[in-house]
Amino acid sequence: MHAQRTTFSKLVQGEKQFQVPRYQRTYSWGEEEPERLRDDVTELAEDRLEGQSPAAHFLGSVVLAPDRIT
Repeated sequence: MHAQRTTFSKLVQGEKQFQVPRYQRTYSWGEEEPERLRDDVTELAEDRLEGQSPAAHFLGSVVLAPDRIT
């Protein structure tokens, strides 16, 4: 496994596609967690659009595997 630091923007806007490995899928979120993440990302985006320096948001470790495009 190769760990590397990245930003959320680079992760979701990158040219590579990723999948969550099967062994990670048992650690799935409930209904509240995606909503909290969306709210946090929205707040950071609004701060940036208003010209404010957005605060850092620590997402934590995300385990992904490169996905093959079929």
